[in-house]
Amino acid sequence: MNIAITGGSGFIGQNLLNSLEKMNGLNLILIQRRLSTKSVHNELTFEDFFNVRTPKNIDLFIHLASPNFDKERKNELKNGIVELTKKILNVLPKYNCNRFIFFSSIKVYGESSIENIIFSEQNETNPISDYAKAKLKAENLVKEISKKNSINFLIYRLSFVFGKKMKSHIGLITKLMDNSIPLIAFNEKLNLKKSFLYIDNIKQIIAFNILNIDSINNEIINLSDKEPLSLSEFIHLYKKNIKSKSLVFNLNEILFKIFLKIPIINNLIVKIYGSFQMDNKKIKRILNGDIISTNEGIKRLIKERNNDKYS
Repeated sequence: MNIAITGGSGFIGQNLLNSLEKMNGLNLILIQRRLSTKSVHNELTFEDFFNVRTPKNIDLFIHLASPNFDKERKNELKNGIVELTKKILNVLPKYNCNRFIFFSSIKVYGESSIENIIFSEQNETNPISDYAKAKLKAENLVKEISKKNSINFLIYRLSFVFGKKMKSHIGLITKLMDNSIPLIAFNEKLNLKKSFLYIDNIKQIIAFNILNIDSINNEIINLSDKEPLSLSEFIHLYKKNIKSKSLVFNLNEILFKIFLKIPIINNLIVKIYGSFQMDNKKIKRILNGDIISTNEGIKRLIKERNNDKYS
């Protein structure tokens, strides 16, 4: 099976490639802006791909490549998300490709808040950042062009992804604890739950799609770990499992409300500690409930890091 992948040099892409390399019968083709001198895979530049400079058919296209920042910069989000997705979909028929997986974001539903809302795939979208608006536009293009070109698609809306080599704010928090730097957490009574997504759950669902190709069946699917946790729970679990010496200052509801009244930091507090949950019943049903929990993901992450340290 010929599988083309964009975004193979990013955090999710690198982890996914490492997983796919272990599967039998796959010919992986990396589509990149420029060719790598170290890659062991077949490679094409985007220019060569769009000009159809390879005779190979593509059985499945996995589109990961995306800038990842909230505010538009010189049309980078428009070009790197919306226009790139459009160009890829329009050229796929020339490769006889009729299977396409697009990675979107939880942020098409909105942003973290202090309200306990659980977003399902049926919820109305409400993108706030330029990044989220671009992702939603790309989703709509996937549906529109796929219908026109007889392409079967899946759109995965990812929650907050964590794993080895992550560069998100979750990565920053774990790095602080690795170095025994103090952190704050808020009382669990606030019930500010987030949906996290350990990288192995992404690897698992893509492997399932490859082995069950008819599972790519024109759906939008929320992708997250088994159950949501608050960021405070995540901090305490990580601290416990890594035996970190970081001091964690647990603040009560009164202090949380005081922080929300301070204009300079209120948005930051809500963004980092606020609630943002996904309904993941659909993916649980597809995988028969075989989804890794965030707690298990933290344990695996620490084990991987320790193995790398001593290898």
